[in-house]
Amino acid sequence: MADPVAELAGGLSELAGAPVAVERPAEAAHGDYATNIALRVAGARKQSPRDVATELAAAAADLSGVE
Repeated sequence: MADPVAELAGGLSELAGAPVAVERPAEAAHGDYATNIALRVAGARKQSPRDVATELAAAAADLSGVE
């Protein structure tokens, strides 16, 4: 059986160009899963973390298993 969280992390890693760790946030109101990849790659991309997060979120919506 495939691990959907690992598949999501792999897909996000490809989009971000860096390894991504996906975890459950401490507060359920913050969503089902979370990652700090936008903060980690923002400097290298010379973009704000918010802009990186917006870009990655839009691209992640097309990944298999993402609703």
